[in-house]
Parts: sequence; structure tokens; C-alpha cells
Amino acid sequence: MILLELIQGKEKHTIGLFNNEECIKKFIDKIPFVTKTSYTIDNHNYTEYVLLYSQIPEYYEVNYKEFIFILSKYMFSRNEKIYISWNFIHYWDEKWNLNKKNILVEGDTKIDAYLIPNKMVKQYIEDREKLALEIQKYYNSLGLKSKRCFLGSEDGEAVVGIDKEGELIKLIHLDPETIEGMQNNKNLTTFFRKFHEIIV
Repeated sequence: MILLELIQGKEKHTIGLFNNEECIKKFIDKIPFVTKTSYTIDNHNYTEYVLLYSQIPEYYEVNYKEFIFILSKYMFSRNEKIYISWNFIHYWDEKWNLNKKNILVEGDTKIDAYLIPNKMVKQYIEDREKLALEIQKYYNSLGLKSKRCFLGSEDGEAVVGIDKEGELIKLIHLDPETIEGMQNNKNLTTFFRKFHEIIV
């Protein structure tokens, strides 16, 4: 079974349980004001589903299989995006006829600002830490101090470059896109030079 929820910051609204992801996507398709964003991690494509407060009506009925789920902008605050999130629910007390042991539970794990499939979490964290070290080396080569900041923020953790006056002048996020870029570029100095943002 899969649990579908609406998440905004620390607040959650439970939509319900579904048999599979296909059913969940059919439910989401009933909501015309959902914003979809696709990204790639290790050659696997994923889609993020978001509700923007400004686009949610005062009252809207999501009609799915003859049941109605109510959506209203008054369920949420104005300040943050609302994420449509689902997770596989493992039924621990079910009797499994399995020959293997130590089987990984299905679903995703939230790593900083991103949901990562459980089967990829260990490698993702290792790649993320490698990226952080490479960024720090890059900043050091420029004569900058480095610091990890913004863990848990909407855009996720970043490594910032600090000049001699203590000003933050460079920033690179530890996100799936940057990790993939690191893996696909042999010359990381050139990659980081193109990718980083200047903080004004």
C-alpha cells in the first residue's frame, strides 16, 4: 500500500491509501493546478508534484472513484510550497514467504530537501559527501573559506565560499542536479565555475 499526503513544512494532510503509483497519478491528474517538475538522479527520471498557494481555489472537489476529497487554499499558509508526496507503507506483521534476509523496505527517504528512493539512498549520501568535499577543495583553490549552510531549507544544503572580509560570495547546492553534473564532468573546476551562483 502507498500513503499519499500533502506536505507543507511541518504540516501534513493525509489523502489516503492507494494500491499502486498508477492509481496515485490518476488521482493527481484530477487536480488541474498541480505543477510538475522532472529531474534525473543516476539516469533515473523522477517527477516532483507541487501545489502553489496562489493557484489553489477557495474550494475545490477532487472527484476520484465516486469519492470527493476537498482542497482549499485555507488548508495551507501562504509562505511555502505544498508538496504532493507518497511513501510505500511496509506492513511489518504480514507473514512473508521469503528466502532472503535484510530486505530493504520499499519507498523513499527524505535526504535534506529531496526524496530519494531507498535503494539509492546509501550511494546518494556517499556521492553527496564527495561533492561537498570537491566543492570545498575548489573554494580553497580560490583562497576562500568554505562552510556548509541551509540544511533543511526549501532548496536544500549548500556549500558557500567566504572571502577574507567574511562575505558569502559563492554558493553551490548539494542537490541531485549538481551530483549528476559532478559525475558527468571530468574537469570539476570548469564545472563549478559555470555552475556556482554569485551572491549579491
